[in-house]
Amino acid sequence: MTKVANVDAVGLDRALGGHRLVMVDFWSPDCIPCQTLSPILDDLAAICGRRRVPQARRRRRPGHGRSVRRRRGADPGAVPQWAGSRSADGPQDAIPSLELAGSAAETRAFHGDPALKADLLARMRQHAGEGTLVFGATRWDGVRGSPLGISAASEDSGDYAARFGFPLAVAGLLDPLMSAMLRDPAAAAIAWVEAVAPGDDLSAVPMHILEELLVRLKARELAPVPYARVAAVHLQEALGHAQDRTSWSALRTDIEAAAAAAEGSVRLALDACAIACWSLTTSRSVLASLLHSWLAQAPPASDTFDAADRARAQAVLEALWRETAPARDAGDPVDLPALFRRCEPVLAAGFEADLHRANTVRADRAGEALDIVLRHLIAASPPPSVLADGGGSI
Repeated sequence: MTKVANVDAVGLDRALGGHRLVMVDFWSPDCIPCQTLSPILDDLAAICGRRRVPQARRRRRPGHGRSVRRRRGADPGAVPQWAGSRSADGPQDAIPSLELAGSAAETRAFHGDPALKADLLARMRQHAGEGTLVFGATRWDGVRGSPLGISAASEDSGDYAARFGFPLAVAGLLDPLMSAMLRDPAAAAIAWVEAVAPGDDLSAVPMHILEELLVRLKARELAPVPYARVAAVHLQEALGHAQDRTSWSALRTDIEAAAAAAEGSVRLALDACAIACWSLTTSRSVLASLLHSWLAQAPPASDTFDAADRARAQAVLEALWRETAPARDAGDPVDLPALFRRCEPVLAAGFEADLHRANTVRADRAGEALDIVLRHLIAASPPPSVLADGGGSI
């Protein structure tokens, strides 16, 4: 399977020099959207066959997220030619099928081997104690790594799934979930391993997590018909009737069209249904994307510091960042919060209080997310066989 490649400056030059068009993901370990996007990039790498998706770590600037960069020398006005498309140079490689052996792969936790679980627990505890367990995008450099990286000695969630008998969709959730934990993520990563008994049948866990996240995103309440359609297709797959990409894409297109015509909470519920339109046996990103949507919809932290205040604070911070660029480039220390407090004391105080409240709300919701996942891992219940009127369980 094609993997996302983590590269340094030399590796980036090599990647850009060896392909006609390369997508580059610039990420930062403190960027939550970066962490959420990682399993989606894994899916993209799988879809694009032998094409690679290099990742380059960078220092994050205020207000900046991810970026995509063309190959040096490429026409900046040209339309990117993705795998399976046609350009003036002729046909590209066809996109290979994503029909992996996910449904046939063993999903017995730790393949029934207690020693495998014990070894993983010992390794996680050792890295946590030594400070080499890190959180953010999936990584493993042989010494330090994210929970998935340390566990599988790899940056591929497929390797984790195969090594420990976890469903691919659940493996793809590990690092995004742990990176969202603002309170003791190391303990959460260890609890993930402790929750599962060797030999547990985990095959239904992705469906149950998917269902609970959709319900919490109010998809069943506000978009009952699309929810029932998505649930029915997932149920068919659980019963052994695999759906191809064309079927999933058609369903997603229908729901996205409905979302475009909706507003407010209904649109958010429809967006959640659209995210869920992908096979849980082949996608690493469905559960992680739903998790991110639910975390992003946490209730506002404050009624006194509103969106206009946040926009003003962001504008001030970005202006200060630009003004201090020469000093930072010269290697001089810059205390941006102190500068903010000096030039806008009232706004800075409100911003910091709002940020503290927002972090508390997000930490609480991330803790709920961990509880959801651990509860379903512990239960490891068999898949249901019926769907009742679009209002029952998936």
